[in-house]
Amino acid sequence: MGIPKFFRYITNKYSNIIVDNIDELHNLFFDLNCLIHPCVQQVIKDHPDLVIEHNKNLLKHTIDESTSFEKKTYEAISKYLMYLITFSKPRKLIYLAIDGVAPRSKMKQQRSRRFRSILEKKLKKEINYKYDKTSVEFDTNCITPGTVFMKKLSNFLKTFIDTIQPELNVKIILSDAGRKGEGEHKILQYMKTNCTEDISCIYGLDADLIMLSLINECPKSYLLREAIHFGKVDMEELLFFNVELFSEKLYMSISEPIIKKYTLLNQYNDEFIQLELNKKHIIKDYICLCFLIGNDFLPHIPGLDINNKGIDTLLNIYVENFIVKPYYLVKEDNSLNFIFLKQIIIKLYDNENKLLENYQKKSDRFRPRLDTSSDYNREISKLKFYPIFNKNNAFAFTDTNWRDKYYRYYFNITNSYKNKDMLYDICKNYVDGVQWNCYYYFDKCISYSWYYQYSASPTLKDLCTYLIKRVYPPTFNNIEFTPLEQLSIVLPKESEHLWCTGYRALSNTNDYVTLNYPKKFKLDIINKKYLHECEPLLSDIDNGYIKKLFSNISFNKTELILNEKTEPYIKS
Repeated sequence: MGIPKFFRYITNKYSNIIVDNIDELHNLFFDLNCLIHPCVQQVIKDHPDLVIEHNKNLLKHTIDESTSFEKKTYEAISKYLMYLITFSKPRKLIYLAIDGVAPRSKMKQQRSRRFRSILEKKLKKEINYKYDKTSVEFDTNCITPGTVFMKKLSNFLKTFIDTIQPELNVKIILSDAGRKGEGEHKILQYMKTNCTEDISCIYGLDADLIMLSLINECPKSYLLREAIHFGKVDMEELLFFNVELFSEKLYMSISEPIIKKYTLLNQYNDEFIQLELNKKHIIKDYICLCFLIGNDFLPHIPGLDINNKGIDTLLNIYVENFIVKPYYLVKEDNSLNFIFLKQIIIKLYDNENKLLENYQKKSDRFRPRLDTSSDYNREISKLKFYPIFNKNNAFAFTDTNWRDKYYRYYFNITNSYKNKDMLYDICKNYVDGVQWNCYYYFDKCISYSWYYQYSASPTLKDLCTYLIKRVYPPTFNNIEFTPLEQLSIVLPKESEHLWCTGYRALSNTNDYVTLNYPKKFKLDIINKKYLHECEPLLSDIDNGYIKKLFSNISFNKTELILNEKTEPYIKS
């Protein structure tokens, strides 16, 4: 969905949900990856000489000894942690959560980001060379479970916790990269059972974190994040996002029109009974609707975008259907009400032409603002707006036969009629994904091996056809991956120094493995504005084949340590 767009949307729509401070705080949670990345970037900027030194003999880095760059980075992380702790003043608990092995559906997105990052670095390097600019490169892909960098960070944080805990006199927990699950998911799972009566705050910048916090069991909770001015994060200004107030305002904005329209619809009904709504169910339904706009696990439905009034469109359809048949979209057991979902998709399809026309017009009208202070800055700006200056005219949503072109471009389907079975599989995979998201957000990760296998969603027309017969929830198989297996799935060949020795050898001899790491690949730039929105069009990596390959790989002593599961480190 994208945090800038979503955060801007909700803060504009719901007033007073941002506050400068809070009077009392019991628990402070850190989605630590949100802090690690900016600290690394700052050290790269301030100490390029240490980066150059660090990059020498990458394969010889050990767990026992940190480079000067790593020491400086870990110090920066601890310093910023203390700044946030001092600012927030938690009284009972500090919980540090680092991303562990992610669900396979998240790995797909991580793979995409990391491949795009390599391309962006290559293009920047060419511009720097053209203008005789010097730059240093640090492989930030090391901020992934299973690397020496992350293991040393974990060891550093344990020592840091031992040092600060006596003075702070609070319980401190570290869930590091050796414990499976995304950081924000670890936090919410802990909060469900341990913080139901407390005032809690989560530091993090992820849009998913806003969604997850909406349905946590903590009645009084906040998100802590840096302010954003003119698109840039201001590390000097911190703000609290009032989750409880946002939840209440969100519920009222949905429930009030439902009650008003339901009462009006039934005013002449002698058997009319006043509608009673369940806030938790309404919030769950809202989150489920937002899945259709896209998140880390599913692509958005064509035309559905926050900037194209996507959320408002979905809510209007939801309200109109709910007043006719007041059943929730997400059931008590977190399974989908497929009849309701079908009604929403059908209504969306009725509005599809208008949605796509507006979406295409906005895309075509967009004009980037370039930094023209120098030729160099101009080219760097153009790189930021890469899809605008490298148009792909494969199709436009205003074309009469856009669906045929859409399926040809994203799925290599040249004849929809002859490929009905494939269209069925695509739709099933997508709808299964909506259900998987419900379980993931509202309960737990039901499958670490499920993922959406395609680059784009099916069209509304085909989803309508599919949902006519769909009435049952899917069953999910569950295969868990190890940290070293995740590295093989998400990292490009340029980061092979982070792979285990056995897999690195296979990448040079096994044709199937080699094909998974192309040096050249296409970006999906259609209707995109920024380079960071462009997804690489990559081949799929088969779960079973990765498992089979790793079953025959032997690990050295260091790799065995990097691959092991860890328990939370607790100091109280």
